[in-house]
Order: sequence, then structure tokens, then C-alpha cells
Amino acid sequence: MVGLGNGVDTINVTNGLSTFTLSGSYSMATNGSLVGAQINIASVAYHIASVTSGTTGTLTAVYTGTTNSAAAGKYTFRTGHRDVASGL
Repeated sequence: MVGLGNGVDTINVTNGLSTFTLSGSYSMATNGSLVGAQINIASVAYHIASVTSGTTGTLTAVYTGTTNSAAAGKYTFRTGHRDVASGL
């Protein structure tokens, strides 16, 4: 796991939108290395379409869960067969 503070880093997502925002100490790589990576939000798998800054990105599909249901930090990035980062 990389640079996440448990109980500090959170993900904000809105039902019907493909954008997400992280808050806390973790900063996503903006070099394209996370494009296509799986991100599990509240136990549902999504994939990253783009990272627009260290804290914002877009999903390849719209988020279908409850708005900010994962705000407690329950998310995991997965590239290949290893977890890159996760919150709580």
C-alpha cells in the first residue's frame, strides 16, 4: 500500500457521474500509469479512465452507488495483480 493514511484519505463520488475526488495525503500518479487500473469503491469494481490531477480522476463508467457511500475511505486501486493503494 502506498502513502495512505487510514481514516484520513477519502473518496468522493456522485451517483450518475464518472468523476471522483480523493482527499487526504495520497496523491495519484498523473503519468498515465493508473489508466485502466481497477478501483474498488464500496466493494464495487470500476476502472480509471483518466487522472486529471493527483486528487481527481474519471471512471470508465458512471458511478452507480449511493453518493459518497464510500466517503469513509473504502476504496482500493488495483493494477495487474497487486493493490497499489487503498483507504480503510
